[in-house]
Amino acid sequence: MSLFYCLVFPVGNYYSLDKKIFKGKAKTNLRYRKVLQIHLSTVYFFSGIAKGLDSGWWNGDSLWRALASVDNSFYHMPSFILVIIGVGTVLIEFSYPFLVYKKVTRKYILTSIIIMHLSIAVMLDLYAFSTIMIMWNIAAFGNLDSFSQKKYIDVKTV
Repeated sequence: MSLFYCLVFPVGNYYSLDKKIFKGKAKTNLRYRKVLQIHLSTVYFFSGIAKGLDSGWWNGDSLWRALASVDNSFYHMPSFILVIIGVGTVLIEFSYPFLVYKKVTRKYILTSIIIMHLSIAVMLDLYAFSTIMIMWNIAAFGNLDSFSQKKYIDVKTV
């Protein structure tokens, strides 16, 4: 998916397909960001529904099996912690599209999604997956305007 986004979105606008299609005309980045937002909302919503229909996420069994299948280590946790994490994961993913578009709850849902993906990286050794998902979430819903202000990036020195 990242390769698709790099080909279609104007990343640097050099290798982008839209440069060839639209002959390099300047376009606003809002529509590209909106596509990524809709993509993430859809993925998390249906992932939450799928996990919610599986009883293993409600009783901690799915998390226990995932942690027990990691070759290099086994994390032992009490069963009630696995239940709390499993139910929390289902609720976070299912409610993602409803909470991330509200300014009041956006930073909380983004923080919880980032913590979830950091946990996946550490516990399951899925570093590439977690890194990409964190980058997508920050790119789609993070406040990136503050980084482009003059106090952060001086165009003359770059």
